Amino acid sequence: MQDFLFVDGGVTMYNNPAFQMFLMATLEPYQRQWRAGVENMLVISIGTGTSPSPDANLQAGEMNLAYQASSIPSALMYAAQTQQDLLCRVFGKTVAGCEIDREIGDLKNTSGPIGEKLFTYARITPSSAKKAWGNWDFPRSVPKTSARWIPSSSSRRCRKSAEGLPKSR
Repeated sequence: MQDFLFVDGGVTMYNNPAFQMFLMATLEPYQRQWRAGVENMLVISIGTGTSPSPDANLQAGEMNLAYQASSIPSALMYAAQTQQDLLCRVFGKTVAGCEIDREIGDLKNTSGPIGEKLFTYARITPSSAKKAWGNWDFPRSVPKTSARWIPSSSSRRCRKSAEGLPKSR
């Protein structure tokens, strides 16, 4: 048996490494070459949540170099996480997840640039997890042996429930 070290996605440039994990599972150089398809692969991204801290009293003059320097890391991590989540939703069939923004929504039931989606995707956040896991069962069309946990480290808050998750049998 070989030991492996797993590092939380929040310390990488991806912040949510779910799409990177899909690539590693399917691309030839990684020597896994799992078969893609919504019937063959289920990617579950579990976020730990974010803590937005808007300051309603912030004045333009207070946004100096020190303020900017302290704000940049969290802004970059949030942008990376959102981009990775977006890629999963564009190339995967999204069955659970919050709205990304008001312009594109949650991308459930949308087509992508390549025709058929490459995997089934669920984004679970702390605000939706309790309801989601209470009803969770893997989709009937995805063999349980093909499911792999792909953790990620952050997500935005979501007011929606885990609608769209498969119901338990």
